[in-house]
Amino acid sequence: MWRRPSASAGRWWRRASGSAAAAATATAWAALLVNVLLTRRFPLIDPVESVNTHWFLTLQALPWLVVAGAQLWRIGSGGRIDLLRRIVAAGAFALALMPLGLAVTTANPLGAGLRGEILGLPILDTLLLAYALPGALFLLGARHLPGLGRLRVALAALGGAFLLLWAVLEIRRLWHGPRIDAPGVFQGELYSYTVALLAGGAVLLWQAVRLRSELLRRLAMAVLALTVAKVFLWDAAGLSGLVRVLSFFCLGLVLAGMAWLNTMVRRAMAGDQGRS
Repeated sequence: MWRRPSASAGRWWRRASGSAAAAATATAWAALLVNVLLTRRFPLIDPVESVNTHWFLTLQALPWLVVAGAQLWRIGSGGRIDLLRRIVAAGAFALALMPLGLAVTTANPLGAGLRGEILGLPILDTLLLAYALPGALFLLGARHLPGLGRLRVALAALGGAFLLLWAVLEIRRLWHGPRIDAPGVFQGELYSYTVALLAGGAVLLWQAVRLRSELLRRLAMAVLALTVAKVFLWDAAGLSGLVRVLSFFCLGLVLAGMAWLNTMVRRAMAGDQGRS
């Protein structure tokens, strides 16, 4: 027999919806307040150029990323409350992507001229703030936030792209100083990129085994294959004679080692899944 919902249940729903809306509004206003304070404070360093730098644009985006993550973290009540939180998270994420996109493109230190000057010590500099920090936030969100569904892979890919960009720019900064928009690439810089790619592929492979992730295994092998291709097409392009022959011989050994390593990792992962 159908029963009319009690007045207490209706009051509870209105209070819950009101509190969710109030929390979403409060976090959005907090992000706006932080952005206003940043805009009023940091341009005092250089009123013309500060607002167009890679680090300041990311500072503008970080509060909105926090708002989006906070809303997704609280998903779980169901119904309209979760729908409201998803809408607020999507809007905050869109607002964060706009300055982040500018930090990657027009304000990128590779082509931003004077605006692209990198501040701080190597590693602990504005590149870390502009690219590594949002990349780490994207990866943490992809791993821990609920309610992402298929977007989890896209968020993880975005985080990996930001960290890769940070690594490339940081290596170039170590070779060229705070201005990295000069043309040309040093030979040692090329080898540094190769070492970084090898290290990144090894870390991805280790995580693939630890997490039993087929996606990470494929990504790790793709990074290692890219490294081999770079060595073959770029690093060894300036070699000649016996040195070139030896480099190609070593390249063949590396390819054989990659095939063996890929087989061993797949067997280890298949064995662990069989025991579980």
